[in-house]
Amino acid sequence: IFAFWNAPEPQNDHATRACEAAIQIQNQPYRFSESKPINTRIGIHSGSADVGNFGSENRVDYTAIGENINLAARLEGLNKHLGTRTLISIDTRNAASPSILTRDLGKFRLKGFERTVHVFELLSSNDATAADLSTFSLNFTKALEHFQAKEFDQAEKSFQESHSSRPDDGPSEFFLRQIESFRQTPPSPDWQGEVQLDEK
Repeated sequence: IFAFWNAPEPQNDHATRACEAAIQIQNQPYRFSESKPINTRIGIHSGSADVGNFGSENRVDYTAIGENINLAARLEGLNKHLGTRTLISIDTRNAASPSILTRDLGKFRLKGFERTVHVFELLSSNDATAADLSTFSLNFTKALEHFQAKEFDQAEKSFQESHSSRPDDGPSEFFLRQIESFRQTPPSPDWQGEVQLDEK
């Protein structure tokens, strides 16, 4: 499903609306059966796009196209690497209401994009209490700061702690694998803390 806001009518709160829609989707119990839940993945980015009727004489589709649309699609795909459900860019985080709960996951260089993208996980208050989410996000952020400073021993210890508190936490597992990979092949001297992914 591809959805967009702020067109054709302007919506000043379009970023918040997109996040709230994603949270409602996350909270729906979609299932093939009782034993087979459907795990949705969502990517949200805010930016300019070409919006209008595109197509031919036989078929016209009102849609949005452009690099920013592709970036949202890349964020959707990044979920499967991080074990998350909804990821948003810093552009959406900055434009959305402060009441929207997120976790900073750092910077990524995604396939097909030269610039790095600062990524956040969109959290639902159904995941835990706001206090629990705040404490967990703070501990994870400290681990991420060690990682970005090339302090891999401290980062590993901190990510292990965050993983112990939430054994199903995909981002903690992801960064523990990244640390192991960097021990095999250290990052370049000019590395800025980003993670490069060559797969969609």
